[in-house]
Amino acid sequence: MFKRIAYSTDIGQYVLMSALLRDNGIEVLDLMRAGHVSIAGVDHGFYVQVAANQVVWARRLLSDSEFRHCVVVEKK
Repeated sequence: MFKRIAYSTDIGQYVLMSALLRDNGIEVLDLMRAGHVSIAGVDHGFYVQVAANQVVWARRLLSDSEFRHCVVVEKK
């Protein structure tokens, strides 16, 4: 199972966040297999999704980087 941990409307940010996580041994769901939708040629957003057992470490990595503003916090 994968969980959403970050969101960006910028494909470049998505790619950089995914690379950072993968470089640190975290499994990231590939964008091409994710449920991304493009309407009328406009990209609406990209979720970074990681394996459920790696959520805490992945959020910590992104929170300590320039992507802290992209981190999605789960509502209880």
